[in-house]
Amino acid sequence: MTQTRTSSTSGASTSSEPANASPPNATSRSWMIGAHVLLLVLASVVAWATMGRDPGNAADASVATALPHELIESSASEQGAELQTPHTVATLSPAKLDQPSFTQVEEPEVAQPKVSQPAVEVKTAQPAESFKPMVALPQPDAVYPPVMPTDPKDDPYYEIGGLYGTPGATRVVYLIDASGSLIDTFPFILEELQRSIHQLQPEQSFAVMFFAGSKVTEAPPYGMKRATTRAVQHTSQWIDPGSGRIIASGRPNADAAIRRALAYQPDAIILLSDGLTGGGDKALATRARLLSLIETANTRDVVFHTLQVRRPDPLSTPTRLGTLELIAMQSGGVHRYLGEEDLLPE
Repeated sequence: MTQTRTSSTSGASTSSEPANASPPNATSRSWMIGAHVLLLVLASVVAWATMGRDPGNAADASVATALPHELIESSASEQGAELQTPHTVATLSPAKLDQPSFTQVEEPEVAQPKVSQPAVEVKTAQPAESFKPMVALPQPDAVYPPVMPTDPKDDPYYEIGGLYGTPGATRVVYLIDASGSLIDTFPFILEELQRSIHQLQPEQSFAVMFFAGSKVTEAPPYGMKRATTRAVQHTSQWIDPGSGRIIASGRPNADAAIRRALAYQPDAIILLSDGLTGGGDKALATRARLLSLIETANTRDVVFHTLQVRRPDPLSTPTRLGTLELIAMQSGGVHRYLGEEDLLPE
């Protein structure tokens, strides 16, 4: 059924339309929105494709999605034109993509503190021609006089503790030959030795040694000791002929005994023997070796007082001194010869 409405104001009539009909511009707006969405999708696809080839275009695509619709349409048309026109895409090598770029920053210079160095005086060595020694150096061929030891008579105990008339000393060593050639007179020598050590003063020091073969026997107490009553008594009892502790035997060899006696650093050594070299062809060689030993070991200029017992040295001649006499003379000591009458008790 059709109804007709008449306007009283204008007096004009209009035809009627269904109630659910859409407004005249609704359809056109829907198409416009659809076209815009389609263009937006197309632009997104193009941007994604371009971004896949060049990561640097990702920022452009993100900016494009945020532009207004009018700019999107123009951009889409431009993109379409670029797609229709073939072009060359530059490909970057992985080395260029992975290599970061750095900007060189200059570090500020730090002022180092200045340390003043002390002035050092450098002395230049003088040339060899201008060098003059302070002390005159000895010449190889020069001959020097022998150095004589200090006079033994200056010792305050020079006349105390001697043996068979020899001088004594503040520090004295008795070095007695105990070889087999003295077996019959050896007890008398021991008795005279006892009398000598009993004359020593407490301020003096002494030691008693016997040598036979290569063996050295020292009477206790060992080493240099003060001549106290106890020490003298102890030594006197130990060397007593009746004790049987020292028996003359073997051949004389004073090398080791002389070394030990000099090691005690005495002022004097009283050396008693009936011969240190023996006879025969080797006597001179033995004598030379013994004299060399004393010269090397006697670093303190110890005085040797020597006693030749019973028979003269076979090496002694009118033009050559015996071995014991030569040892005493070279050291500044006293030498005596003892015959049978000198050894027997009065």
